[in-house]
Amino acid sequence: MKILVVDDSALERLRIEVSLRAQGHQVLLAASGFAALELAAQEAPDVILLDVMMPGIDGLETARRIRAQQKTWSPIIFISANTQPEDIAAAIAAGGDDYLTKPINTLVLNAKLLAMRRIVGLKSLLGRFDTPSALQEITQASAVDSSTGLATEEAARHKLAQEFARCSRTQQPVSLLFASIDGLAPAPGSPPSAALQACLHQAALSLRHSAARISDFAAHYRQWQIGAILPDTPVSGALTVAERLRQTMSELIQADRQVPGTQGCTLSIGLATAVPRKESDSQILIDAADRMLQQAINDGGNRVEALAIDAPFRLTPRELECLQWSALGKSSWEIAGILRISESAVNFHMANIRQKFQVSSRRQAIAQAIRLGLLRPS
Repeated sequence: MKILVVDDSALERLRIEVSLRAQGHQVLLAASGFAALELAAQEAPDVILLDVMMPGIDGLETARRIRAQQKTWSPIIFISANTQPEDIAAAIAAGGDDYLTKPINTLVLNAKLLAMRRIVGLKSLLGRFDTPSALQEITQASAVDSSTGLATEEAARHKLAQEFARCSRTQQPVSLLFASIDGLAPAPGSPPSAALQACLHQAALSLRHSAARISDFAAHYRQWQIGAILPDTPVSGALTVAERLRQTMSELIQADRQVPGTQGCTLSIGLATAVPRKESDSQILIDAADRMLQQAINDGGNRVEALAIDAPFRLTPRELECLQWSALGKSSWEIAGILRISESAVNFHMANIRQKFQVSSRRQAIAQAIRLGLLRPS
């Protein structure tokens, strides 16, 4: 991506430039708000990293002027040492799309840019449509919640209905994932803590990193929950996304120690998968994912619970792992080495799977799993 870095500190500009170029980005540099206005107009950068405190015109005024002069929209990420909620709110109100605190953490910066890359892709897609109906549909689908940078719940419901209908025609599985922050929800009537707000922000970053395909759709569901629509994704694939989400959240929380009380923050995740039928409605997927999330919370949190709606039973995560590797042609001995369990344990799990499917061979079990949306056809 082409990224404009605006900061009056030469050392800070150099530090960010080195990090961005190492990731393969093209970097433009500006030492003041006035220089930024010129470069933004001439170069049309994909993303703008904008310092708040600068001489002349500050970052907030620079953002307002950039928004006023832009013919094509570019995401603006503010960078500042100020961490108060009112500072962040003022930055978003001035035209910012995200907020990054100094000293900049490289892992967090890369996660934000990964999310912005998807927005840039959406902007490119938007440019290909010139009919009012197409523009209206894309605008509705891209509605963004200002507190997390994720899509709104309304936009997500619209997107889920679309994907549910499309997958009913193609007979491909669609998965829905809900995640909730463990143990930090405020008491009724009490304001949210800074730790809870920070954890929600990190969870949103983690989700955008984990559900990173162009077709995936991340959203802010309810007050302290996030979610993702994963089209053409069986249970096995959705579980991979869920575990990646938990791991990324853990890494970001460990890397960002600026807000006390966030260390040890974890996620409970519930997901549901269906191969939609024409007579069914996307609400069944929402209800099932909700039930799985509640089960994960009730079982102690920091875990994933999954359900394939059309399956007459549930496979355990370990059974799904064995089945997935078996579908890739791995023997029991090879699966045992990959999962670091005994070969007899693998055979035990596969026997349970055959019994649940009421089939006599692994090949028949794999065929059933693909039909039910538990596995993707190889």
